[in-house]
Amino acid sequence: MRNGRPKPTPLRDAPLTDDRFYARALGGLALALLIAFALFRRGGGASENGAIRVVAPDNTGGLPIRWMLRDAAETFHATSFLPDEIIPTADCCSATAQWTMSSGRVDIAVMCPDAAESLLEKDPRYALLGAVAVNSDILVTRRENGSDKVGVMQSRRYQADALSSRFDYADIVTLFPAGIAYALERKFLGGGVMDALSAWMLSGDKEPLSVGDVDTYVLVVSKTFADSSEFGGFAARFNKSVEELSTPDGLQNAVLFYKGLRWNQEDVEQWKRLRIKFRKISL
Repeated sequence: MRNGRPKPTPLRDAPLTDDRFYARALGGLALALLIAFALFRRGGGASENGAIRVVAPDNTGGLPIRWMLRDAAETFHATSFLPDEIIPTADCCSATAQWTMSSGRVDIAVMCPDAAESLLEKDPRYALLGAVAVNSDILVTRRENGSDKVGVMQSRRYQADALSSRFDYADIVTLFPAGIAYALERKFLGGGVMDALSAWMLSGDKEPLSVGDVDTYVLVVSKTFADSSEFGGFAARFNKSVEELSTPDGLQNAVLFYKGLRWNQEDVEQWKRLRIKFRKISL
């Protein structure tokens, strides 16, 4: 009380009047709409607004896509056929990756063959472009572990099929991709199928899964994006990236840019022995 009058109530503590309540509610709604617009403004795909959204694994399969963005600082927004957003996936068979694809807000996705087959069976909005990575899954073995178990990644039938056609293992164990390296370290496994770049620094013998080539990643495209004017430019840039990765210098520079690995000639020769290759988009 001051001079016989009550002390003013600070504004932040004052009860909300109807006008102030509705003003705050409308302000909150407007903010929510702005956030939603920012998150989903690319939802219509590249054919509507020039934005390209790509889902790519954080491993060998994603290397051509990542190498496309090596000069992103200069051309990220200036070149329409470069991706505006790359959504990384540790496992394309995970529930999160499946939900991302089913949202319909993806233009291009790099997926393992089994995940792509499952998607195409359920979602007619996508089409298969073909294989983009070959033999990128390798077998890492440690005889000293004393185990006859070998680990394969979940939901990848082609890995178990390739193993059974060449090796005689008593027990094939299905694990999450990240769990295979841990199981090898703990000597639960005598061998494990892993992505080549993810396994590069691990000790153990490394060899291809099969005598022949095994398609380990394929490219899935939104039919809307495939019919857009941006698709041809994207495909041309992707194919140029694949050409550069086929050279020793390009491969070494890409691995350094992408994974921070400094490769020497021996590393490049091992990559060749493992028969890891990237394929272009057929137009």
